[in-house]
Amino acid sequence: MAKRVLITFLGRVPKAEGQYRTTCYKWPTDNDKPCQPIQKVAFFGLDILRRMPEIDRVVVLGTPGSMWDHLFELDVSLADKEEDLRLKLVDQVERQNVSQSLLDQLQPVLAQAWGCQVRLEIISSALTAQEQLGLFSELNNQVNADDRLILDITHSFRHLPMIMLLVAMQLKQLKGVQVDKVLYGMYDPDSQFAQVVDLKGLLDIADWMQALVTFKKDGDYGVFADLVDVPLLKEAAFFERTTNPVKARETLRGARAQLEEKRSTDPIWHYFGPDMLAGFAWIDQQARHRWEADLAWRYLDRKDYLRSILYALESCISREVSQLKRDHHDFAERQHAHDLLREKSQDYRKLNNLRNSMAHGTQTPRNDMKKTLKNEQALVDQLKRLYTSLNL
Repeated sequence: MAKRVLITFLGRVPKAEGQYRTTCYKWPTDNDKPCQPIQKVAFFGLDILRRMPEIDRVVVLGTPGSMWDHLFELDVSLADKEEDLRLKLVDQVERQNVSQSLLDQLQPVLAQAWGCQVRLEIISSALTAQEQLGLFSELNNQVNADDRLILDITHSFRHLPMIMLLVAMQLKQLKGVQVDKVLYGMYDPDSQFAQVVDLKGLLDIADWMQALVTFKKDGDYGVFADLVDVPLLKEAAFFERTTNPVKARETLRGARAQLEEKRSTDPIWHYFGPDMLAGFAWIDQQARHRWEADLAWRYLDRKDYLRSILYALESCISREVSQLKRDHHDFAERQHAHDLLREKSQDYRKLNNLRNSMAHGTQTPRNDMKKTLKNEQALVDQLKRLYTSLNL
């Protein structure tokens, strides 16, 4: 069963300040409500627990010099529980040499006080590439597949939020982790309270950027389907990849109508959407052979050579069927057009021979085909020449 996990950080304030200030954290839902004294805490993670009691586990990360003793002194009343261990912790904090073994012994005290599982974990300062990769590994170990994650970067060193953003992206992709919130308590000295900001939108932006990179590489509309909640995009991608442009176009037109409705309601879609829509502008071509020609060039740009050739051949056939005033949906008519093109067009025959060599993976006896398939640039140059000659 999926768990809700809070990962938070513990830092260190300058020695002159002595400890974290206690403050009231105002969440977006608080609007203009005045802060009450009972709401003030030093450690924002505890306020998150109060607001989100459904959290199952808290992971607190800090360096050997972090103010671990504050967890046991400022926001909770522990009386004399494990007093000797806590005094030992104060001494180790002063020397900035807190040990993992001591934190392991004190975890049950906080777990009882906070009412959930607690893990206190020593991490490095993550100042080098090797240490940063180690933090990746540590966070990966703390989160299970399908967990729901809340990240709190309020008390972290200033460079760690950038690392956490990358870690969150990794956990989403590799473990299927759902990141619910990325929280930051932004203290305002004028008002003397901290405004809680949810930075999860940065992850949403990162998802869009990754989807656009994938789409530009292979043309799969399906990568956007979950981002915009339009399942038709997956169907359209399937039809296009099975060389069914008629059904792909029909489905994409329906998807585009749904997407246009989102422009005014989703700011991220408003920003990134035009780049995605430009990727299937081929559906605005009026003649079938023009759709297929557009797709042939697009797949050539994506280095998907066999699919590009298939669409190029189909474009030639569609144009021939149209000129013969026959039904381009009829398989027999399309086969007849294919046979005619093989007889009268040398470039069509070359393109068809390339398709056969690539599809069957057999060594062609033709020297010109061998030369074309010898390296990638030779193939690209030949396809561009043939497409241009065939008026695609």
